[in-house]
Amino acid sequence: MATSFKNPPTFDPRSMTYETWKNEISVWQLVHDLKVDKQALAVSLTLTGNAREVAMDVPAADLAKEDGMAKLITQLDKAFLRDDKDKAYEAYKNFDTFVKTENLSMSDYIIEFDKRYSKSKKYDMTLPEAVLAFKLLDNAGLSSRDKQLALTASSDVKYTSMKSALQRIFGERMSGPSRLLSVFHWAKDCPDKVNSVNFVESESEIVENCNITLFTKEQPPVSEIFVLESACSAIIDTACTRTVCGENWFKQLLERTGDITTVTSSRAFKFGDGKVVNSFMRATIPAQIGSTNCKIETEIVKADIPLLLSKASLKKAGTVLDLKNDRAIMFNKPVELEFTSSGHYCVNIVKTKPEIQNVNVNIEENVLNITDDMSTAEKRKTLVKVHKQFGHATFNRLTKLLNKAGMTNADTIDILRSVCENCDICMTNKRPSSKPVVGLPLATEFNETVAVDLHELEHNVWYLHIIDEFTRFSAGSIMKTKKGSEFVKKFLESWISIHGSPRRLYSDNGGEFNNDEVRDIVAENFNIEVKTTAAYSPWSNGLLERHNQTLTDTLLKLKADNNCDWDIALSWALMAKNALDNEHGYSP
Repeated sequence: MATSFKNPPTFDPRSMTYETWKNEISVWQLVHDLKVDKQALAVSLTLTGNAREVAMDVPAADLAKEDGMAKLITQLDKAFLRDDKDKAYEAYKNFDTFVKTENLSMSDYIIEFDKRYSKSKKYDMTLPEAVLAFKLLDNAGLSSRDKQLALTASSDVKYTSMKSALQRIFGERMSGPSRLLSVFHWAKDCPDKVNSVNFVESESEIVENCNITLFTKEQPPVSEIFVLESACSAIIDTACTRTVCGENWFKQLLERTGDITTVTSSRAFKFGDGKVVNSFMRATIPAQIGSTNCKIETEIVKADIPLLLSKASLKKAGTVLDLKNDRAIMFNKPVELEFTSSGHYCVNIVKTKPEIQNVNVNIEENVLNITDDMSTAEKRKTLVKVHKQFGHATFNRLTKLLNKAGMTNADTIDILRSVCENCDICMTNKRPSSKPVVGLPLATEFNETVAVDLHELEHNVWYLHIIDEFTRFSAGSIMKTKKGSEFVKKFLESWISIHGSPRRLYSDNGGEFNNDEVRDIVAENFNIEVKTTAAYSPWSNGLLERHNQTLTDTLLKLKADNNCDWDIALSWALMAKNALDNEHGYSP
């Protein structure tokens, strides 16, 4: 059946780049059966939006020529073809920011990663093998444990090896559905799980049987992954007749917990592969299952297996498995169970407290509790322990902690305050109080420096505020204009005629202060040094600005309360401000 290629590819900027569309057009030109002078016309009619508007700028007569296609592409290039630097940056950005999302499978993630890296390589952006491998691993959205599994499964630090490791562990598996592959059911609900269980029967009373298969191939990644997944955890194995662990797993635990009591031992174990392995050591491991402290006695063999809790040990702990909720009851308390990638249940046994009783299986509960019948010394001892346990936390933070725990007794809070305030460590490491940020004083005696400012009360009504920088004594006057001559008149009346000429006049850069009249009349005649703040920097004269606010608040309240004019309200407010205590404890 013949196929028609008359319809050219459409350009949709939302789903493709302009460069991709040009490539499709090039392919279309090789397979279509249109005449050369009809190609540009056909392509222009398939364009939409801005692309169509650009194409319509080319006259139809030009499009209907043999070189019409070249003219059309040239016109479109002007509008849509990007610079090589822009395309290189886009390729880099798409590759650098790409991370795996939850709805993306590992296989699809690796394919997309390859595709984006290939585009960046077109612009001479290549990465070393190790860097590329680690970037693939970091952007895969894996937990720390899963990253360790991938690094262990990778034979070397190369990109191809890392892709292979991620595919083996988190991609498709030939053994059937897993919790990392199937999106239709959880691992605990897998209908194929029953097919992968190996059953063994005891052939001799002196040989212990374990339902775990040892891998004897040159590269045993699955067994190593199994050990890493269950580090510091115990596998629940009801088919195991005696608790046993591998040498590598025991060494990992030893690094975390320190010294563990061991004795020489030699007991035979038969695993799922049919081979008999003899233990060479027996250890007593201090453990914590849930909130219960206990000791676990285990045999150690030279094999890559985690700690397998035997049926006998599980019975001693009173274990009841709740398969529906993926939980277990151990020592009469609920314990959350975790999964390995192979579907085994495991329970965390890492001990968090150093104290432990020398018994095989023993419940030990240390609960912090402060009751009313405790003596003051007992409460203090407990609170000192809490203070140290939480890294010498402050009184406020520990108070919130006790309040959440329901310990709101006033005596307890007082004792806690005493513990925190008298702690030698806290006093030694206490951060010194921050000193307030202040400027250097502008004056050391009265009338040395006088600051002035205008504050608007209403339209065409201002008050002149004059303040001594040393004593904070204020004077002022109502002004109806901001002319320099009016300021000079009010300053002479309100200050110089009463207190004499100051040594220095401090103001902002306003035209009412910074003008020839002020310099000629005030500065020259009264021998006053004129200083101004920086432009648009009211904080440079913060003292005056703060007192402006105080004086304005008082003035507005007095006028509203007494319905007087502005002159009376200002005089009244100045009297009140000068009579009240200031920050030094004395009135001006």
